[in-house]
Amino acid sequence: MNAAKEGIQNSEFEEMQLQEEIEDSKLDFLLISNEVKQAIQEAISIRTINQYQRYQLQFLSFNENLRIQANHIISSLWGKFRTFVRENVGNDIADSLDDPLKDTPDYICAWIFAECDTAERVEKAKMIYKGKTYSHALKMRAAISFHYNGLGRGAISWHMGRFGDWEGNPSLSNAVSRYMMSLQKRKVISWKFNEIIPNDL
Repeated sequence: MNAAKEGIQNSEFEEMQLQEEIEDSKLDFLLISNEVKQAIQEAISIRTINQYQRYQLQFLSFNENLRIQANHIISSLWGKFRTFVRENVGNDIADSLDDPLKDTPDYICAWIFAECDTAERVEKAKMIYKGKTYSHALKMRAAISFHYNGLGRGAISWHMGRFGDWEGNPSLSNAVSRYMMSLQKRKVISWKFNEIIPNDL
């Protein structure tokens, strides 16, 4: 009888030990599981940070390239505008373009006209038709606007100041704005006309 009791007690004791081992195993597994999750999280974080840093460098490099290209375009177009004024108006006016005068908007319009206006208009002015697009005309105006913006004239429209001097950005004058609107209309009409009556007919 006592032997039977001892057997039962031993069995219960062994079962309790096994249960404790199982519980210990669960604790170990939970600890390992947490460590694995933490390791994965750290790996993802480091990987993500590295990706962000790589993308940021690519973005900055891309932006820097765009900035360099934009500056080159602006500088090139401004140089062409100055040359146009020098050849058609005179050296003194060309040299004073950074300090624009009353007629500067007219020079801007004339330059865009010479490069981009329709064949009919350009030929009436006895000039060589260059046939550049309206998009190119917008770039020309934007280049001048950016140049004057760099000189501190910003996005202020062209106007006469209190003391008779001209202030603001000449590319944003009413004259240039009206000309650009009229050019756009002529370009649209010209395009529609060419669609109806192709040049090769």
